[in-house]
Amino acid sequence: GRDERLLLHFNGHGVPRPTVNGEVWLFNRTFTQYHPVSILDLLSWLGTPCVLVFDCHNAGRLNEALAAMGRAGEAAPKVGHDVIVLSACAAHEELPTSPELPADLFTACLTSPLRVALSFVRRDGLVALPDELLERVPGSPSERRTPAGELNWIFTAVTDAIAWATLPRDLFRRLFRQDMLLASLCRNFLLAQRVFARYDLHPTSSPPLPEAHGHPLWGAWDLAAEAILTQLAAAAPPPSRVPSAAAGDERGASGASPEGGAGLARPGGPSCSPSPPAVPPSSFFTEQLTAFEVWLSRGAADAAAPEQLP
Repeated sequence: GRDERLLLHFNGHGVPRPTVNGEVWLFNRTFTQYHPVSILDLLSWLGTPCVLVFDCHNAGRLNEALAAMGRAGEAAPKVGHDVIVLSACAAHEELPTSPELPADLFTACLTSPLRVALSFVRRDGLVALPDELLERVPGSPSERRTPAGELNWIFTAVTDAIAWATLPRDLFRRLFRQDMLLASLCRNFLLAQRVFARYDLHPTSSPPLPEAHGHPLWGAWDLAAEAILTQLAAAAPPPSRVPSAAAGDERGASGASPEGGAGLARPGGPSCSPSPPAVPPSSFFTEQLTAFEVWLSRGAADAAAPEQLP
């Protein structure tokens, strides 16, 4: 519909950096040369309301240029209301380059938040977990009864609670309760703040969101996620053994093992995929409700409001 919010995601790796005048570099029609395009031109093509995501070096230059245009009285939409801007770093910062990180780390935080968040939990956790564990988390984020679904619900609840605790109420309702796309991007932007803080970088936004990378509720996420990953690692079946060539010869032409069991499945034959490991449900939400009940019975009368899930 005409009133739906459009999303422009600019992944500017390998192209010239944005200019201080608020220009990004795009190919011409024949894909032979880069041409600078003003951010005001982009907004005129997109219309409002819209979300602009800039994943590139010095991305904060575009936030600053839009703010300067607004102060100068130029004909620009109201940034922070009609136009939401999420940028990977401040105007003077460069994105991290490491073989251990994706080149588009900011994009990964916004579009694959669970994978990024779990990779940092595995890296910083107290328990050594295998690298391949993240590839085989059973279930889907949309299925709450599966481990992947539980992790997604816990991540959503924690990031919502962090936003509730740090944002003014009207801004929280506008960003996190009126538009599902915008709410998801803003929750994932909080994750980007936390991830980029490890590299002394500062994702910027319009409207500006407070720095929340040090919020204590991130510890609740780390604990719950590490507990689920540890259970998955313990319940996972051991890696299958690959038979040697000599063992294959002993099976004979029939493909049966000397013990009488079935040999390896032939190409094209029926295969049996292992069932996902049985993992008990997470106690995260039960523990949160218990903690809230304790607060109500012991300290509600003369204590500040707790950092609870909204």
